[in-house]
Amino acid sequence: MARIKSSVNVTKCCEDGAYGIDPNRFKTLRDLIRNHPSIRAKNNELLQSKKQLLTELIAKKLGVNHLHDMRPMILSTLLEFVYSAAYDIWKEKKDSAPFYDVLDETFVLIENGMNYPCVY
Repeated sequence: MARIKSSVNVTKCCEDGAYGIDPNRFKTLRDLIRNHPSIRAKNNELLQSKKQLLTELIAKKLGVNHLHDMRPMILSTLLEFVYSAAYDIWKEKKDSAPFYDVLDETFVLIENGMNYPCVY
């Protein structure tokens, strides 16, 4: 989870204006990537290659072959959707909290497990 925390920290720094990044521009770019059809399509292409690299890295860390063990692909896909869900939750909150807080909270939920009892 250290790398996930690093991702949250990078997002926080970008939202706070570190690295010479304008926070408003960062938010606008993130919105464009998410909502503009052609930009989103290109971003999805890039994400697929990054997801493949992440899958291979996870497989290496687990000591398995990603072609024979589905766990690395499941985990990399889960992380992709978790990030997307965190963004949707953040937008629904009408920007009441920084995105990095929502992202961090989302990863904490995943890290701690979501094995909650069902209510019938």
